[in-house]
Amino acid sequence: MFVCVAHHFVPRLAIILRSGVFTDEKGGWALICSLLDKTCEYSGGRHFGWEGVRGWLDRASDEDVAAGWANGGLYYLTSVLLKFVGGAYQGDMKYSGDAMDVLADLWGKNNDKSQPALLDMAAAFHTCLSSRDPELAKKASKLLNKLLCTTKAETVSYDNWMRIYHTVLLEPPKIVQVRGGGDVLNEEIRVTCTETLARVVLLTVPRLLCERQPKVGSELKLALERVVVIMGENVRARSTTGLIFENTVQ
Repeated sequence: MFVCVAHHFVPRLAIILRSGVFTDEKGGWALICSLLDKTCEYSGGRHFGWEGVRGWLDRASDEDVAAGWANGGLYYLTSVLLKFVGGAYQGDMKYSGDAMDVLADLWGKNNDKSQPALLDMAAAFHTCLSSRDPELAKKASKLLNKLLCTTKAETVSYDNWMRIYHTVLLEPPKIVQVRGGGDVLNEEIRVTCTETLARVVLLTVPRLLCERQPKVGSELKLALERVVVIMGENVRARSTTGLIFENTVQ
């Protein structure tokens, strides 16, 4: 019965959303995304749920997306997409990579990046860095780089930047040593994460130092000390393929 309803309703979610009946206010998004979330909890409805999301995105203009962020409605859709990324629906990671692509695209069209969704996205992408799927892990590292390095420092609060530092940037994948050399995939991801860290430090530290909060100096000092530790680990990683050492020195 449920699958039958999902088959008829969820693929038409795009039409419902695109019509503007639900997307012009936060409550409408909440209702539709609640139905979408329940649909995706079941394996028989998950494909239809994903197709519904894709259908709306294919039809939505940049203005539709910006409006969805402005009225808060896209937070509900983001919560569903984050579940796809993390495999929250019965451990199903089939749509994880595509969901990351969608989230990065949606964030790029958000005119108000002061909103806290960035932290949730960054944390979700960071989790996928340790995926056993090499393509998913690579995509997560590249999209995390894009997500953080294209966000203007002044649009994110001091507290959120510090949370991003401590939960994402300062926790790169550990360097894996294997007999005869290094783990190439692990090193590629570590290199991308190091590049992300370095760029975000350059983008954010000057801005964060302008914050008039007594804790700024001590917190940034601790964060930068951790950055030095990470770079030191990279420089000492000469016994692997050399990727980490060479890119860190550059």
